[in-house]
Amino acid sequence: MKCVKCNIEIEENNSIYIDGNYFHKNCVRCTHCNEEIDGEIEYISGNDNNFIHKKCLNFLKNLTCCICLEKIKSEHYTDIWGNRFHIAHEMPHEICSVCLSVIHNKNKINMKKYNNGIIVCGECNKSAVTNEVHAFKLKYKVFDILKENKIFNIPDNIPVKFMDMSIKMKDKCLGFNRKTEKIVNKKNNIKNKIIYNEIYMAYGLPEMEFESVLAHELMHVWITQNNIKLDHNNVEGLCNLGSAFVYKKYNNEKSKMLLNAMFKLKDKAYGKKFKKYMYIYEEKGIEGVFEYIGFNQ
Repeated sequence: MKCVKCNIEIEENNSIYIDGNYFHKNCVRCTHCNEEIDGEIEYISGNDNNFIHKKCLNFLKNLTCCICLEKIKSEHYTDIWGNRFHIAHEMPHEICSVCLSVIHNKNKINMKKYNNGIIVCGECNKSAVTNEVHAFKLKYKVFDILKENKIFNIPDNIPVKFMDMSIKMKDKCLGFNRKTEKIVNKKNNIKNKIIYNEIYMAYGLPEMEFESVLAHELMHVWITQNNIKLDHNNVEGLCNLGSAFVYKKYNNEKSKMLLNAMFKLKDKAYGKKFKKYMYIYEEKGIEGVFEYIGFNQ
């Protein structure tokens, strides 16, 4: 006896009989949630023998597009927050540059849209960092988070400024470190190289994301201060550890979602290399990361 779904022989005690046909128990899965169906089945569609839970069908029947508020009757997109919207609103629809949520009926209230292309949704805007006094306080909070992870030797006098939000930047940059080198002549004609760092942050980021971006930029400073030699991809992947430290410190729903989004990045530097360093960190701690990059604390 073969399964009608997969056409493979069914072993004894591994079958389920539905509407005149036999199936493997594992083949009777809901097309919506992909879980096995052991209760009431709503329907079998066409010749594909597709099943769906009654509860899942009821859920789908009541789906509403978060953008136009019309019913969703067929295929649709879902962002990382579970916001569903019609395919007709396909990208490039507006996405919050911070939390990656699609801009919809609720979070567009008090949304900020800047000339450089950065969008901050209304929810993220609630804790926006908009002055340098606020930024100054958060800088020392980030220092503490990095120190907890044995990232020391970062000058605490690094200025944190807001970038000009009217100038378009590549990839809607949320922060960058401007490094300036100056050669100073000392006694006996000995030359000394001094490095000045200035960190520029996007205006209006919410506190947690501000800290995350700032931690990334401070990791750049740490790499320079300790004369660690890495290629571009490894530098960015390592710096993303700083962002991860912030999200792990917050340990709330939003931070977990954004950390998970970092793991899904396909970019070679910010995604793949970051995952490599994160796996080393989770398995061997920060000491394992130091050993991997050849750094002696």
